[in-house]
Amino acid sequence: MTWEIVVGIIALVGFIASIGGMVWRLSALISRLEAAVKALAEAVNALRGDNAAEHGEMTAQLRDHEKRIGRLEGGRP
Repeated sequence: MTWEIVVGIIALVGFIASIGGMVWRLSALISRLEAAVKALAEAVNALRGDNAAEHGEMTAQLRDHEKRIGRLEGGRP
């Protein structure tokens, strides 16, 4: 083997190792981001459910409030 072949093999192995390392880190990062997005989506869905329930309660209270104002003004019960 000549030195050119040895240097070429070392350069090729170094290139493959550096690209492989970047791909591995990128894959790990994408996995963590996917888990974070999934958790965020679950949290948003939970908040939407809570908001819908609270809006229903507020609507019921407002309807009751309008009835009470009507009674106080001497209008319809």
